[in-house]
Amino acid sequence: MSAANVGAPFAAAAVVPLLALRWGMHQSALAGGLILSGVIMATARFALRERRRNTLFLRRRPSRRCPRCKGFGLIRCDMCDGEGIVRYEKKMSHVDLCPQCLLHRCSKCTMCGGSGERPMLNASSARNAASSRADV
Repeated sequence: MSAANVGAPFAAAAVVPLLALRWGMHQSALAGGLILSGVIMATARFALRERRRNTLFLRRRPSRRCPRCKGFGLIRCDMCDGEGIVRYEKKMSHVDLCPQCLLHRCSKCTMCGGSGERPMLNASSARNAASSRADV
């Protein structure tokens, strides 16, 4: 059977004899193995990237962590102290769900905005803050 009669999936097998003509059989097997492993690695990397993009995965905490939320991006709700309900005790005892966290018991960190990274103070905001303090 010639290479022209072979279907498209087996067309890559026709490359190995061409490599064997230029190098020895061992070198061509090594080159073919390297090419095949490169294709497999690229496919695996693409599949992992797509899986991370389409599903929920745990991201690593940043090395420069926010001091308030310790890099998690979430803090305990200030209004209900992490209970999810608010107790009103004026004239009558009344229990209601927390209007700030809505029973989630935590809220986004106000210092880092939920990113978990330490907030950076850039030069322009530092100058604006200094000028506003000088005006007062």
